[in-house]
Amino acid sequence: MDHYALCIMVPLLSENIAGSGVKVGKFIADGDGKEYAKSELWLGSFPSILFLTLFLVD
Repeated sequence: MDHYALCIMVPLLSENIAGSGVKVGKFIADGDGKEYAKSELWLGSFPSILFLTLFLVD
């Protein structure tokens, strides 16, 4: 999936699961955020979709 497809999918995903209690957010891991994304979020390729459990988001 390329960056442009993901940019379209994030808002659609958010709309589809509205009211379910699941929060949707977008973090741009380019530039300064890339090293953080690799070391802290364990991302190896970009773009990526993460599903974080409650204990990680608190």
